[in-house]
Amino acid sequence: EKIIKKTAFYFFFFSEDLLGKSQQRSNVEPRKVALYFCRTLLHLPYQTIGKIFNRDHSTVMTSVAQVEEGLAQRKAPFEEAVEHISKSLRQT
Repeated sequence: EKIIKKTAFYFFFFSEDLLGKSQQRSNVEPRKVALYFCRTLLHLPYQTIGKIFNRDHSTVMTSVAQVEEGLAQRKAPFEEAVEHISKSLRQT
């Protein structure tokens, strides 16, 4: 729940937007970051994360891999979001 709230706050979204069905790019990138945190911080199985976000486990796997790739390639949007949200999660 904290991950969803902190991610939504960072991207100026409502939590429901991250959990919704929309596939607009403006919704997809923040959702990918939230999926990444659920996997890396909570070590939840892909299927469990998929159920939380109303997504298939393969979608979760792909999203997490895309964020990891973005971080490895030092892509600014992913780096900034992950760094900021990580700090925010550690403070609570």
